[in-house]
Amino acid sequence: MTQGIPAYLTMLNRGACRFWNICRIPLRHHIKQRSIQCYSGEEGSTMSTGALHDRPHITPFGAVKVVAIVSATIFCGAMISKKGAEFLEENDIFVPEDD
Repeated sequence: MTQGIPAYLTMLNRGACRFWNICRIPLRHHIKQRSIQCYSGEEGSTMSTGALHDRPHITPFGAVKVVAIVSATIFCGAMISKKGAEFLEENDIFVPEDD
């Protein structure tokens, strides 16, 4: 026993770990390891050659686009809900006055 843990639990844990390692090894061949680098790795505003870094990409009218998309999706969701409620009332599936 290890610090009050019964022997059968430690054996079960070891078996589970071995099983997991056996199952995981074949998956490693299918998973490609790649590193994603967002910038050149150099700090500051200049490169090692002395040249300035490119200007950062700024999305024009970014906030306006976000507001337009959010309001359009909220409007579409409201219309779908309204049509669904009308369908339920029309077919007497759910009538709010009955509650």
